Amino acid sequence: MSDLIEAKRAKPPEYVETNDEPATAIEVAVRPTDPAPPASASWEVRQEWAVRFVRWFLSVTGGEVEHPDGAPDGYRWRMEYSDCSRDPQNYEKCAELELAAYQAERGE
Repeated sequence: MSDLIEAKRAKPPEYVETNDEPATAIEVAVRPTDPAPPASASWEVRQEWAVRFVRWFLSVTGGEVEHPDGAPDGYRWRMEYSDCSRDPQNYEKCAELELAAYQAERGE
């Protein structure tokens, strides 16, 4: 299965489901301290870093939002995660610019 298909099928990490238990929230996100892996890194390495970074990024930019066209919950997370897991280094650079714009707009 391709990396892109895996990324699109990923569930938001805010919820963990077990066999018989309902989904439960995970603690507040923290920005990864390790550097973003390159696009040439293994899928597992990129995926693990992307989950942590996207969780943090969404927590500081307003969290999960529903797509205006009525897409299912988790739409924004899946889109951000898909982009991040393909090329974490590039995504991190773009996220920094977006975060700076977000903070400027809010006067932070």
